[in-house]
Amino acid sequence: MHAAFEMYRAAPIAAKHNRESAKEKLRMPVLALGSERINRDAPLKSMQQLADIVQGGVVPQCGHFLAEECPEYLTQQLLTFFGKETGAQRSQAHHKK
Repeated sequence: MHAAFEMYRAAPIAAKHNRESAKEKLRMPVLALGSERINRDAPLKSMQQLADIVQGGVVPQCGHFLAEECPEYLTQQLLTFFGKETGAQRSQAHHKK
């Protein structure tokens, strides 16, 4: 219980640190994904205020735990974001030639 309450105790300090950090936008690419059932496009909109290069969106039919609830979709988004093609993408590209 003590550790859980410490998170709330530290919230004002974390908020102060976040305000300081937000004074300069992130310069690296950022992937911001929200879930259809919980926060929709809030992560994307929030990160667009804090970073110059942001991509992302809403994970369909997903709740709070993206990695557990929508692992295939999340994996595809991460692979695309980090510049890796999946077998399905390679197959589609090959058939288009």
